[in-house]
Amino acid sequence: MRALFICLAFVLGLSLAPHASAQSFPPGPWRGVWTTLDGQHEFQAELNFTTEMGGHVTGQIRWMLVRTSRRELIPGIGARGTEFIEGTFDQSTGALNIRGVRLEDPHHILGVDEYRLMASPDGHYIAGITGENGTWQGRMELVR
Repeated sequence: MRALFICLAFVLGLSLAPHASAQSFPPGPWRGVWTTLDGQHEFQAELNFTTEMGGHVTGQIRWMLVRTSRRELIPGIGARGTEFIEGTFDQSTGALNIRGVRLEDPHHILGVDEYRLMASPDGHYIAGITGENGTWQGRMELVR
């Protein structure tokens, strides 16, 4: 009888394990770069987020301006700001679709954006495109 209870506990634990890992994947922080397709603009990025039941995502991206061709932003190189994000993460496909909802940007270097990202199957990187004012010319690559 005791062996039966142990087997049932083991099976129950296995059945709950994927659900628990879905809530914690992918852990952060994720660090990398955002660039425009033409290479004229570059930011360092650090993405942190949590995934709730149903795949709802909330979090933030901390940004630092690294390079720009816009004259009005050149004095802001090295400045930092934060974009708060929300969206969805699909555990089965690795699709991370998020959008900026507000900024903490004292240097006025940021704008809210939309992000269509994919987590690698092994959970080591996230990459994809960003809205970049409707052009979808932004690129983001992040690693743990």
